[in-house]
Amino acid sequence: MTFTFSPREFVNSSFLYMIALSVILNTRSIWMHIYGTGNRFSDYVFMLLSLGVLGYFFTKPQVSRKNVHSAIAIAVGVFFYIGFWILVTRYNMLPALKFAASALILVFFFLIQESIERHELLLKYRNVMIIIASLSLIIWMFGSLFHLIQPTGVVQTVWTNTGLPRSVPSYFNLYFETQRISDITRNTAIFTEAPMASLHFSIALLIEAYIQKNFSSMRFGLFSIAILSTFSTTGIVSLILVFLHKYLFTRGRSNLLQVLKIVMLPLILFVAIYVVWWLIETRLGTSSGSVRMDDFIIGIRAWLLNPFFGNGYLNTAFIKQFMGMWRSENTGFSNSITMLLASGGVYMAMLYIVPILSNLKNMKKAMLIPFLLGSIYLFIFTIIPFEYLTIVLIVFLSSYKLDKTAYLM
Repeated sequence: MTFTFSPREFVNSSFLYMIALSVILNTRSIWMHIYGTGNRFSDYVFMLLSLGVLGYFFTKPQVSRKNVHSAIAIAVGVFFYIGFWILVTRYNMLPALKFAASALILVFFFLIQESIERHELLLKYRNVMIIIASLSLIIWMFGSLFHLIQPTGVVQTVWTNTGLPRSVPSYFNLYFETQRISDITRNTAIFTEAPMASLHFSIALLIEAYIQKNFSSMRFGLFSIAILSTFSTTGIVSLILVFLHKYLFTRGRSNLLQVLKIVMLPLILFVAIYVVWWLIETRLGTSSGSVRMDDFIIGIRAWLLNPFFGNGYLNTAFIKQFMGMWRSENTGFSNSITMLLASGGVYMAMLYIVPILSNLKNMKKAMLIPFLLGSIYLFIFTIIPFEYLTIVLIVFLSSYKLDKTAYLM
């Protein structure tokens, strides 16, 4: 087997990694929410995304002129669609325009590619998450749990229940201790909180399970352990569901193993259902669970006052007026679905839903339905309504088509 090195392909792949890194950093990395510097860092991430897409475009070996023309037309159409909503709602206009520009760039990036190439960014994202998960587990174990490594600094994060700055320990600026559960520090990696770290680990797990052709049990195991170390109910439930799906629909390597799987199926199902039920019941019995349930209620109430256009880009001030005094010390928001409706109404929700629904037939052929369902579940129970990762998943799922001569690699 001969190995050929192509400088152009190496550079092109490097730009893909830049895009993947910008997606990770934008989606609730702690640097986006450090007191006094978060907005500036957000601008740097936007520049990283823009540079990555431009670099990818100019170093791509072959670009179809037809793809470029359609990519420009659709991307500009999406930009003006969002722009009209911004003009109507007139709230947080500059941040909203940056979101619109990010959508334009990512739509253009995906659509200049051939359909079969559109999984490559997700695989690069998965690769970066392998490094983040590995580093976080090492520092979590030897630092947070056994205290063999000591924090090297402190940062002030505004991702808190009240929005007021709070100090969190930093390890080499590569790992941050932002949350504890009882006396145990949760693995939050480079993200604002455990559910956000769990979100990224879970997306990487979904990519490994359903996008990567050559499935690796080692990578799957790494992301599974990383999810468990966050102690996130949403992440653990997603892990159980993916494991159960793979168990049910992956054939054993031998007839004996297949028979053993069938024999063990009732026990596996019972344990999985019991654990999921116990996790949900336990979660709902906590104050955090009550807040999460309340978020759905107040989000819907805020949406129903302006059902078509919503109340404007991330208009949290409008939503907070529906919060009861009992949660005055916890005014954060925890789900994307009602935040999207409260902010953008039916108008913006259509931009998320219609493209995906129009591509269901192709997703079924490419066996992407489990990946779609997993992504929807994570979107519903975490707060990422306008982040790069959400845009990436929507455009990928709404544009992917299975070529006759290829399959997801």
